Amino acid sequence: MDFLCILQPQPQYKVRENWTDATNKILGDHWNYLVKLHGEGKIKFASRTNYEIDNDANRGLAVYVADTEQQARDLMMNDPCIVNGIMTGELHPLLVFMLGDKIVER
Repeated sequence: MDFLCILQPQPQYKVRENWTDATNKILGDHWNYLVKLHGEGKIKFASRTNYEIDNDANRGLAVYVADTEQQARDLMMNDPCIVNGIMTGELHPLLVFMLGDKIVER
């Protein structure tokens, strides 16, 4: 099953001056976490909106592949940015019907 994860920076992290070396390290850990999940086949897609950090519409997006919603929620909740309070996350079941140049029948 596919699940859409939407990550959003906490309000204090929408201000670039609030980003410390520790914050940047956590962001690096977040990237490495996504790369690891992708390598394990647990992420189908990852991206972010192309806004400046202070824009309220700034979001990170990932499509998790998991057997259950709880497994997908665990993936989201173990993201270093959520664990360390830099971002909040929403999780939604997702039905993918077009991917790249393919139409997926379900």
